[in-house]
Amino acid sequence: MRYYTLLKRGYDHPEFCQDFLFSENYKNGLYIGAVFDGCSSGVDSHFASSLFSKIIAESVRLEILNFGELDLKQFSEKVFYNFMIKLKETKKNLHLTQNEILSTFLMMVYERDAKSACIIAAGDGVININGEIKIIDQNNKPKYPAYFIDEIENFDDFSRWNENENLNIFVQDVKDISISTDGISSFVKRNPAEISEFDVFDFLLNNNELKQIEVMLKRKYNIICNKQNMQNYDDIAVIRIIAS
Repeated sequence: MRYYTLLKRGYDHPEFCQDFLFSENYKNGLYIGAVFDGCSSGVDSHFASSLFSKIIAESVRLEILNFGELDLKQFSEKVFYNFMIKLKETKKNLHLTQNEILSTFLMMVYERDAKSACIIAAGDGVININGEIKIIDQNNKPKYPAYFIDEIENFDDFSRWNENENLNIFVQDVKDISISTDGISSFVKRNPAEISEFDVFDFLLNNNELKQIEVMLKRKYNIICNKQNMQNYDDIAVIRIIAS
């Protein structure tokens, strides 16, 4: 298994990158990755996305030893449940407002030996599974997790919310899988007069060129910027796995 990450600031956000990601390869056979996209109209959105990465790390730590007793789907749900409870506690303990924790949540849990994956998405984003791309577009009104934390008191509350409001995907026989914030769709030519037919989605999420290089996505990003003369106006966070 090879995994790759990319995190870049968009030119429309000159001060901070409002996206962030979490990526960890665990010894028990799991890889867990997540991407977060802070709300531009929120307060300190870069903080919200960074905070999410710290909370998901703690949420995994609380649950990682239970994998095996729980199947992949159950484990993923428990991690997300822990995340929501921890986010609620953090909001209270730090006296944060809702606008200070507005970020999307897109998590992928991959089981290396079984080559299966579970994805949970709350808010906008892009998913690619074995060449099939799914764009999650909520018309610029993402259902941020922060909107719902006060409704969740226990796992039953969480399960109802997660089933009704979020995208849950379980897939087997994974050959190539990616998750991305919606900034991947924001690439444009630096010269507005130029028309480009270059497929950024395919190049980053499907194309296997440079896959032997650990920094494949970063190299591809440089090719897009320097050889295709394109730039992303929105921040972008991408995680891609190619099964060996």
